[in-house]
Amino acid sequence: MKITKPFYQAVTIFIMFLFIEAFIPSGFTKPDFNQKIKKLKDKDTVWIFNGKDLSNLELVLENKNADKSNLYKIKDKILYIKTKGYLRTKNKYSNFFLHSEWKWTEKEEKGNSGILIYIQPPDTVWPNCIQVNLKANHAGDLIAMDGAGFKEAEGKPNNTALIFNPSSEKPEGEWNSCNILCLDDSMTVYINGVLENKASGIINHNGTIGLQLEGKPIAFKNVYLIEK
Repeated sequence: MKITKPFYQAVTIFIMFLFIEAFIPSGFTKPDFNQKIKKLKDKDTVWIFNGKDLSNLELVLENKNADKSNLYKIKDKILYIKTKGYLRTKNKYSNFFLHSEWKWTEKEEKGNSGILIYIQPPDTVWPNCIQVNLKANHAGDLIAMDGAGFKEAEGKPNNTALIFNPSSEKPEGEWNSCNILCLDDSMTVYINGVLENKASGIINHNGTIGLQLEGKPIAFKNVYLIEK
């Protein structure tokens, strides 16, 4: 199977970062993971949100009769949205590196959202998939939703594998980053450059990718993937 150069670079960076996690003592400054990832963007990058419109995405709503034209706005390549449902890709993906950035746009609102990996049909709120949680103070939790499964969630309350480390999120109004590497039946998740979770033995590891919308005001930017 042919592996593209950008994907090989992404895998190499993740391996290097795992080595750093294991061998650099706590308290030492680690390299800026997100800066390294930015160097990977080239012609092989798939822009899930292109910064202009939602032409690369399908909007699935809990309220199927809602007027979609008034649910979001796009300004300066940033998507601002507040509704309940999810945005998903039109294509399916299996092995990839995924980058996204988000922030909560209103204080005192307990933010809740997620990245939906390997969404299975039919489109319904909520679908069969693995959710990388972005909920305030829980970013990086992994949830096996609606029949999805992976080893670390088996037997856990609400089919949820909790984050390894204390929350690495930033305060409301500041941008956060989520980096996800999916290879075969495994997944590794970084929040703001901090290793937060892993999954193995994923049952369905091919499907669409979505941005979960839990009715809380949220902004997304720089949502892209590099596919194997």
